[in-house]
Amino acid sequence: MQINRATVSVVIPTWNRAHCISDCINSVLNQTVSADEIIVVDDGSTDNTWEILLKFEKKGIIPIWQRNSGVSVARNAGILRAKSGWVAFLDSDDCWLPDRLEVFHRDIESCSEDVGVHISNALICDSMYRLEAFKIRDYKFPQGIATKVPDPCELAITGVFTPTAVVKADWIERVGGFNTKMTIFEDLLFFTQLSLLGPWLMVGDIVVEIVRLNRDVDALSNQAITQAAYSAQQMVYLCEELLKSENLSRHHQIIFANRYSGALLHLAKVQVSNGHVKESRRTLLKAAMSHSNRCIGLIKSVIPLVFGVQGFNFILQKKESFRRIN
Repeated sequence: MQINRATVSVVIPTWNRAHCISDCINSVLNQTVSADEIIVVDDGSTDNTWEILLKFEKKGIIPIWQRNSGVSVARNAGILRAKSGWVAFLDSDDCWLPDRLEVFHRDIESCSEDVGVHISNALICDSMYRLEAFKIRDYKFPQGIATKVPDPCELAITGVFTPTAVVKADWIERVGGFNTKMTIFEDLLFFTQLSLLGPWLMVGDIVVEIVRLNRDVDALSNQAITQAAYSAQQMVYLCEELLKSENLSRHHQIIFANRYSGALLHLAKVQVSNGHVKESRRTLLKAAMSHSNRCIGLIKSVIPLVFGVQGFNFILQKKESFRRIN
């Protein structure tokens, strides 16, 4: 019996990436298994990115221009234009390896389960290092054969690198696409919401090189570090949105409540560092009451109240995690 091949639309948002957008697009054009369509959304670039995109039209690229509205609006515009059953994401400063789509088709066409997300490994690169995304996240998924993850919530909430993902179009519709109120962590919310819909496929094959440049102030991946207060507020908002999700299991409620409490602790630390002591205390009280275990929540909030910044540092300490800039 003939099995219908999965169709894939590639969505690439871009802004002021004239210096690298050609490499990005060519990495998609040079796939061993071709994409069904390639959509590039220019989010109001002020350099000559748009002129470069127009030159790619003769190669089948679909360019879309919009006024500068942010990456979430740009991705959603590409998703809206997409006609395929699956949507693959790529950022305009990154490049796929030639077998990126071949790996997806190999896995999805040999899977009898109704999965909605396929996640592969990536190589994170800058001038000083080359690190595997799965090693950063401490994922243990093998190469060559995909692993079905029935409940991917705890994987998703640690953070998915968007260029490693291919997602069913109807699943994207079910979660409403990317949240346009967010300019950072929008991908974290998107993938965590997707994790509530059903199983994912995870595979250790490296399919993309993700570039991180320390001095690139325009890169979205750097904004969470350079804008501490805004970053903390966005994470609180993200957790609030997750807690609004319908039909949450008790397990997921606990995960999101504890993440929310932790996000409030981070916000309280930023507030006290900026001299807003009273506001920080109110946030600490909210963090205590939000934790799934009130005793643990109270302990975590009282220690910063007594010991100040040192207390925050003690409570919020964790394993050294990957940072995208030094």
